[in-house]
Amino acid sequence: MLHWIRDAYKRHKKKIVTLGLFSTGAFAIYKYVSWKFSKWRELEIEEYKTQARKQFHYESTQQTCKQTFMHLLPPLRNKVFVLLNAEEITDALSKNPENKLELWEELKLIGFTRTLTSIIATCTLFMFLQVQMNIIGGYMYLENIDASDDTAEISELINELEMDKPISSLQKEYLNNVQFLFEDGILKLVDDVRKAVNEIVKPLSLKSKMNHLDVSQLMFSILDHFMISGVHEQFSTGMGATATNTFSKYILNNEQCKKKTIYFDEQKYQQILSETFDIIENEDFQTVLMECIKECLDHTMHAMGQSVLIKHSNKKTGSDVHIDEIEQKMPLAKLIPIVTRQSSHIFKAGENEFLKTLFAVESIGSFSANIYESFSLE
Repeated sequence: MLHWIRDAYKRHKKKIVTLGLFSTGAFAIYKYVSWKFSKWRELEIEEYKTQARKQFHYESTQQTCKQTFMHLLPPLRNKVFVLLNAEEITDALSKNPENKLELWEELKLIGFTRTLTSIIATCTLFMFLQVQMNIIGGYMYLENIDASDDTAEISELINELEMDKPISSLQKEYLNNVQFLFEDGILKLVDDVRKAVNEIVKPLSLKSKMNHLDVSQLMFSILDHFMISGVHEQFSTGMGATATNTFSKYILNNEQCKKKTIYFDEQKYQQILSETFDIIENEDFQTVLMECIKECLDHTMHAMGQSVLIKHSNKKTGSDVHIDEIEQKMPLAKLIPIVTRQSSHIFKAGENEFLKTLFAVESIGSFSANIYESFSLE
């Protein structure tokens, strides 16, 4: 028996050795592939956890931005309505004063100025908050990543991101820069819009025959003049440079750039400010902001058209309102109260179609995501 086995081994030695080498190699390859697959699965799981954590934090940042925006709308409304007090003139007109023609002329200018200022101010505020929140959000995400345990489960990581952490003095000081828009910024904005309105609307007689489509064209003409008249104005950014940006002067607080403090990392603060200035002076910011303003203005003019429709419906109770009746021209004086009321709709509490239009601007989402992604890269 042993002799037979030995003879068989001698006869098939090469085959047996080859088979052994092949089996060993196959086993080694199997183990290597299994190891690589295991590492790949670990990387996939880690990448999933990272993406889920990042997506959750980004969405939380967007929600915080909207909540902050909604919180700041009432004081913005109060500021605009105090600077452009149409109600005071309306009350004076109700008393049939001797200078009512002068008051109507003033109401004409205030009505157009207040509505356009309200649109530009709300869009500018929302866009600036998007920039601020996503820059801070990106930095906070990196801080959370550095402080987190790499072996933690995704549910634990989400709970960690959900925790309310006290805002640092640097973050508080940085976010407080939005106050400039409510102070010097809104004063400059009202003044510039008022100049554009004076150029376009002031020459128009109160008896001029117009419909809501004409008023819509008028508002866009004012916006165009506002853009042209402001785009060439140079001003200092406070960072050793000048800009010719229409909107930056309503947002930037130049004095804040020079402010020194010992309560937080001054170098880090100046770095974040510089990054913020670079973004809001960038052409992309201007493009997205202008898209917001135009879409919101278009929505406002459509809403005004609906107001005209309701007015005709009330006059024609029990009968249909035809399109030719809606497009029928009327004295500008009759349209001024409708134009003025649009600013109240813009700042309306509760269900607000204007804000839905603003939040639905697609380019805002991609713009905000790009900022967050840029500042959350390790």
